[in-house]
Amino acid sequence: DVPGATEIATGADGDLDPNDPRGGHACAIVAQGKVLCWGNNRSGQLGRGTTSDEEAAPAEIAGLTGAVEITAGAELTCARFESGAAACWGRNDHGQVGNGQTGAAISSPVPIAWP
Repeated sequence: DVPGATEIATGADGDLDPNDPRGGHACAIVAQGKVLCWGNNRSGQLGRGTTSDEEAAPAEIAGLTGAVEITAGAELTCARFESGAAACWGRNDHGQVGNGQTGAAISSPVPIAWP
């Protein structure tokens, strides 16, 4: 239970066995469209600017406000904002973040590069 959450999204971790205790990650939208994330962070999917095995406590993504929708996938998280813009962070080996590049994980939110 996340007090004040208007939306919660959970994501699995792509290469891990579903029974692995490192499981996945979760993010929630709270007051003023702020985003809190917790769980596995090996690809930076918590948006904290770092990677780590896991972060058990929810923490706010610095500078991210105005989120109205959140989604989480295999080591990836994306948010849509009141303005209609969107940003993603996390695993990017197949271009999942949407910044027009593939390769290294992106551990902080980046705007999606719309064509």
